[in-house]
Amino acid sequence: MWTIQSTTAHLQNANLTAKIDLAFPNRGLFDVNLNSNQLPLTHTLAVQLNEPPTDESEKQLTAYTRQRDLIATYGKQSNQANHAEIMWRYMTSTNETQSRVGVEVIATLQTDELFQPATLTSQTSFTSGNISIYSPKGTWLDSETNAPTANANAILCHFSNGTSYLEIPHPMDAHGFTLNCNGPSTRWEFLLLDQKLEKGVIHRARIQGWWCSDLLTQDAASELIASLANSPLPLTT
Repeated sequence: MWTIQSTTAHLQNANLTAKIDLAFPNRGLFDVNLNSNQLPLTHTLAVQLNEPPTDESEKQLTAYTRQRDLIATYGKQSNQANHAEIMWRYMTSTNETQSRVGVEVIATLQTDELFQPATLTSQTSFTSGNISIYSPKGTWLDSETNAPTANANAILCHFSNGTSYLEIPHPMDAHGFTLNCNGPSTRWEFLLLDQKLEKGVIHRARIQGWWCSDLLTQDAASELIASLANSPLPLTT
């Protein structure tokens, strides 16, 4: 399932393969292949722990695997006083018509100092495809323009090779959304956390990415969105 070589973790199974550099979680999953087909995703679920963003590697403390989970812990960085743990969990979902595989990211932040600011975002970009946005009102909207406001609870991509990708933050963690369709790639960012952490208090945020080997309908995507919204809160790892 997951293997670790130096700072690079590899996800490998029959349907989905991907890599992530644990020293740079802000670069996200890359080399994503679904059923041996490489997808036009530049990076996926890139977790940004620092604000403003930095090109420095995170201070990784430990990394290990546990069944379907890849877990990495990070210490204080030069520009923030928070500790972080990120878990990438491989997921599957199958019904009568469509088979899907996914990765859920659960990020945990805490501090041993008083009232430390914390910002957590997730970014994804791809080079070609059509997108639809799921609004907080529960409706799907096709989008070809920038959407800088906090009005998206999920985003659905259909690629030219017939595959699909759905990205869903937990609704309690969807605090902002920005979409940029300019340039050679389409890029979006979900704001998952933006507040001050209190000493000893643990904050978690969740976001899921689902890949489907064929056209994922909006109705099927809505079922996955509802499933995450109704799922139990994650326990500590």
